[in-house]
Amino acid sequence: QTKNQRPIITRSKKQKTMLIGSTASTTGSLAYLAGSHLWGDYTMNALVDWLNADSFALLVRYKDSENYISCSFSSYGYSVQMIEYKNGISRILGELSNPPSFVYEPWRDVNLGVWVSGNTIECIATDKSVLRRSLDTVPLAGGIGIKSWSKNLDYQLMRIKSITVKPLVL
Repeated sequence: QTKNQRPIITRSKKQKTMLIGSTASTTGSLAYLAGSHLWGDYTMNALVDWLNADSFALLVRYKDSENYISCSFSSYGYSVQMIEYKNGISRILGELSNPPSFVYEPWRDVNLGVWVSGNTIECIATDKSVLRRSLDTVPLAGGIGIKSWSKNLDYQLMRIKSITVKPLVL
């Protein structure tokens, strides 16, 4: 590792957190949980501290870097978007600007989540549903991941304090 390089994902044993971010020559990073590709219906929650990152996404029904659904949370636009990526082409399924749950301390130590059951996906912020869509194009199984990015080339970091995934019992 040279002076100009930084790890994209690191884990702090002392703080019991994970940092995710970009290097000086990239705009983002993506982490996928290997072995989760057969998962069906579940909820995923992350407790996040934005630090200097612009955006963060929880990925569901992840097949590969070109095929998944994301609940994307943006600090610079104070918005939440649900985006479908299919064969590398993105399609916004829904968007909410200025969600009411971020009024006091926007994007700091906030609980973000996603709920997926069958063909229905729901983006969750501070334990409240903010976007919900049902789609015929949603795969019935797929992995999970997290993604962070910035609109500029530069170092950016986000602290993930916890991630919890639970199967839905219907």
